[in-house]
Amino acid sequence: MPEVRDLVRLLGTRFIQRRDVKSFQATDGAWYPKREPMTMADFEAHLAGTATLGHYLLDEENNTKLFAFDIDLVKHGRECPGQGCKGCPVRVLGVDGQEYDVIPRLLWPDDHPATPVLTRDLRSMADGLAWTIYEQLNIPVAIASSGHKGLHVYGFTGTISASVARELALEILRCYSSVLVPFRGDNFYRHEYDYQSIDIEVFPKQASLDGKDLGNLMKLPLGVHRVTGRRAEFIHAKGRLDTLSVMDPERALSGDAPWD
Repeated sequence: MPEVRDLVRLLGTRFIQRRDVKSFQATDGAWYPKREPMTMADFEAHLAGTATLGHYLLDEENNTKLFAFDIDLVKHGRECPGQGCKGCPVRVLGVDGQEYDVIPRLLWPDDHPATPVLTRDLRSMADGLAWTIYEQLNIPVAIASSGHKGLHVYGFTGTISASVARELALEILRCYSSVLVPFRGDNFYRHEYDYQSIDIEVFPKQASLDGKDLGNLMKLPLGVHRVTGRRAEFIHAKGRLDTLSVMDPERALSGDAPWD
């Protein structure tokens, strides 16, 4: 494991645009902002797993350092009955050749014949988006587990306006316009034909803080999700698609591509 100070420096360089406010995750998954500057102690606690730190993507000048795709397993199938539904199944072909009706978000990563298929869907989408960012924009990219229900793909732009960052993210999705379609506003996308088990959320969600207070946040990688107890590790885009192989965090944050 690299030195903590080296990881903190790299996390700050890649992720932190707004430094005068922070947020911490509670054991129920909720986030609670503190209008105080981030400190070395905050990052140390995050990396140690004793606290989980979130960062607000936009600063007061509407700049950000990245855009991201949050690829999540779904809790509701596309034939969801709607209001009051607490989860409905998706049909998934298991590795044993049998079909299973499962709620992907509640199943993964439990030991089940459908789990490798769900992992494959997450990896395939994440790997494809990361490669497209790299090829189209020639900027550093990384893939990380969320520690909960999916994977994050980051495009590290450096400090730019949030409006430009959002446009870059949407331009990447337009590369898949024949299959990836919006389904709830312009922040949520899904595959029109396949990958029924996953949805894609775009960050930043706002082009500016106009009319808003802090805007959206994301959990920093390498921390422990307070609900699941799982750490959000960086992931290699190589090897078997039905597995998640951990990538050295210093390499991931220093600019090495996930497939290096």
